[in-house]
Amino acid sequence: MQEIAGYDRLDPASVDVPVPDYVGGLDDLGMKQVRVGVPTSFFFEEAEEEVGRVVHTAIDVLRGLGATIVEVDLREAAEMSDHLRVILLSDAAAYHRERIESHPEKFGADVLARLSAGRAFSATDYALARQARREWRGRLRQVFASVDAILTPTTPLAATPIDDTEGVAAAARLTRFTALFNFAGTPALSVPCGFVSTGLPVGMQIVGRWWEEGMVLGIAHAYEQATEWHTRRPSL
Repeated sequence: MQEIAGYDRLDPASVDVPVPDYVGGLDDLGMKQVRVGVPTSFFFEEAEEEVGRVVHTAIDVLRGLGATIVEVDLREAAEMSDHLRVILLSDAAAYHRERIESHPEKFGADVLARLSAGRAFSATDYALARQARREWRGRLRQVFASVDAILTPTTPLAATPIDDTEGVAAAARLTRFTALFNFAGTPALSVPCGFVSTGLPVGMQIVGRWWEEGMVLGIAHAYEQATEWHTRRPSL
């Protein structure tokens, strides 16, 4: 059965909005009409220096294609990470509540520790985090009033060898930039944009306005037509 994007009346979280022809519109986007925002704080400050350089080089490619690059202020992102954690862990603890109480031994120690932290948050903590989420969405609306997309590193560091990871803790660091836009509900994707000196890949995150996935896909498509990073593989 073919799967398509769109409204699902059986899903209470689904929203009934028109769905354009994403694939058919990929080549319609003229980059000379696109304004992309590059945050001046948090994202590039927290990214490893080499990762930041690779992503800035990718941004220069888009500039060369005609896009207008605009500096944007998203300093609120640092605070939002803390509020995101409250909601994420509280929701996870609520979802797994019965399992935690009946069979805590079936959870890994790192996962159980995070779920226990979620259970420790108060209703006030949760309400304040929900309010912060509304404020974060409001701030992004202000930014998107002057740009069509926001570009950041996808992760603060290059890809991590699996033997070096620390489970949940590593995942939290790797998703530090992407989770903020999940928090806001905005569409985003990552495109390969280069490698660091160790030979591991770096991604550039492209974030768009709500329901403007076509813009995000169009920018990614234009970038991939101008580069070959998506065709290369690290030496393993």
